[in-house]
Amino acid sequence: LGCAQPPQSPGRYDDAVRRLSDKLHYLYSGNDRYWYDTRPNLRREMEDRQQRYDAPETYLPEIQSRLEKALTKAGLLDGIHVFRDHGDVPDDHHLRLVVISPDHPHRGREEGSRAIMRAKQFLDQRGSQARLHQNRLLFLAADIDAFAQLRVHTRAYLAWDSIVRDSKQLNLDHYHQEQAVEARTTADRRLQEALLQTYCWLLAPRQELSAKGGLLPQYWEAERLERGGQHLTDAVKNAAIDSEMVIPRWAPVHLKRVLDEFYFVGGKDEAATSRLWDDISRYTYLPRLRDRSVLTATIEAGLMHRDFFGLASGREGESYTGLLFGDGGGAYLAEGEVLIAPDAAQQAASTATVGIEYDQGNTSPGTSRVAEPGDTLPQDEVPGTGHGTAATTVTRFYAATRLDPIGAKGEFSTIVDEVVQNFTAKYGTEVSIRIEIEATDRNGFADQVQRTVRENCRTLGFNSADFEE
Repeated sequence: LGCAQPPQSPGRYDDAVRRLSDKLHYLYSGNDRYWYDTRPNLRREMEDRQQRYDAPETYLPEIQSRLEKALTKAGLLDGIHVFRDHGDVPDDHHLRLVVISPDHPHRGREEGSRAIMRAKQFLDQRGSQARLHQNRLLFLAADIDAFAQLRVHTRAYLAWDSIVRDSKQLNLDHYHQEQAVEARTTADRRLQEALLQTYCWLLAPRQELSAKGGLLPQYWEAERLERGGQHLTDAVKNAAIDSEMVIPRWAPVHLKRVLDEFYFVGGKDEAATSRLWDDISRYTYLPRLRDRSVLTATIEAGLMHRDFFGLASGREGESYTGLLFGDGGGAYLAEGEVLIAPDAAQQAASTATVGIEYDQGNTSPGTSRVAEPGDTLPQDEVPGTGHGTAATTVTRFYAATRLDPIGAKGEFSTIVDEVVQNFTAKYGTEVSIRIEIEATDRNGFADQVQRTVRENCRTLGFNSADFEE
């Protein structure tokens, strides 16, 4: 303030003093005061030690450690891989973020940047094998122009940190110890700021359809993170969702468009849901869904209408089992489950009879329908009554049935819709559902089957599940 003149900014002098403090060997500071002394400060010691961290392998571990702390899954990502080799990144259905080392930086929307070249290696390979689930990877890359400052600040922090740790060996007095700690704190703050400014590019592979219906060459989307004080994880999440690199919610109309373009073609009118999910995980011309629950929720929303598709748990000859079309229901992406084009689903629904049959009395002979709440049942079918006798208070219901293992999913959905919902619709009614599964194989179950079933039962929360001889 003693030097500034209108309309000069005092910030210029703050910057000048900071630069002097970063360079001069005899300048001291403390309590907003600056002075020269005949004793050298720790600047020269720091510069000497800084040379220890010239090689990438000496400073990259510090950047890696900070990024691992700064990035969390936070409801979007299933895995985060910082500075890993492509062989260390699993090839599965989980959504993963690969953080590329800063020695492979990115510049703007440059298609051939070193970061994209490195990302292509991950996309094409997992170790010595070809990667299958290419549409489950996102990439975070460093900005080429900001990396130089990140390197400077990392080396400075490591040098100051080593001085603090070696203060006894250096025989530092109390004042110089405090100076080293303060300098390390400042270097730590600058490094953290530089880190967040440098890692600002979110990259994702993408393909589009041409006007003639074919696939155009794959390209890379590059989205710059807008932090605005956000945590790095939140910035990645918001950029991925805002740019539609990741779809957390999907409308049935968009699923129908995908089905019409790639599956309901060439006379085909059905698509296996398990294959659809696998394709979504593999091919970059399909949307990158957050996880399989997004697909099941979209299917279930579409089943509430007859404009999009139908769903069946499987086939028996020319007929569908567990057909759902326009009445809602659950999707599980199980083996045998198929989505059906609307016209084919309408035709199948018109010939299928689904439900519990009863004679309403005033219906035509041979006709039947599903009982609904509010229907008046024949007197001899009202629980607890019989041929005109006085009704009693009924407080408990119990039922047991066997399901066809092939069509169990559709049958169970029908049971929930037509039986269970009659109880759950009334507040205060306690409903308990138990599932008992028994399977036998005279030749014995393979080890892989046993491991898979045990793990799935554990994940699904089964109280007891085991194999026996």
